Amino acid sequence: MRRNTIRKLLVVILAASPCLPAVAAEVSPNSIACLIEPSQTVKLATPVPGVLERILVDRGDRVTRGMLVARLESAVEAADLASAEIKAADESAVREKAARADFTESKRVRLDRLRGSAQFVSSTAMEEAAADAMQAQAALQAARTALRLSKTDLEHARARLEQRSVRSPVNGTVVERSLAAGEYAYDQAHVMTIAELDPLNVEAV
Repeated sequence: MRRNTIRKLLVVILAASPCLPAVAAEVSPNSIACLIEPSQTVKLATPVPGVLERILVDRGDRVTRGMLVARLESAVEAADLASAEIKAADESAVREKAARADFTESKRVRLDRLRGSAQFVSSTAMEEAAADAMQAQAALQAARTALRLSKTDLEHARARLEQRSVRSPVNGTVVERSLAAGEYAYDQAHVMTIAELDPLNVEAV
């Protein structure tokens, strides 16, 4: 199995090299047999299990670090993201609670000034105004917290959608495709194998 893998990698290396002559040169008596291997070979799996929607590269294609090479089906995650974006952008509850808090605080201050100007204001009215103002402030704080949580949910939704994307972790060449669109990918079923050819490991044999 290892010999077959090495043979595939050597074929890709030779095909990718622009410096090879058209015909084989005469072998020097002092030549040393060498084994050329990629600096690393990555069996690329998906971040989460799922059905593959698209494979964007084929065997022999060069890829770069971070490049999108495959995508899992993600209609549900995309819908969740759209819903989260709407909720995170909705500040109507905060504005409503803020207006209520301003009104109740203004009412409390007005009653307090009236009482300070020797006009009669019952203790009950003052207590009710103070309680209303406190409740309105608490409701405003709760609305702000809910909005922050909605923004956090938005980030989670973006992360979940991004997990449906498969990206190359290295600069290299695709040497094998193990799965196709429509097949189920999981941690034990890698999608493809990518060989990092720069630099190469050369070992005398």
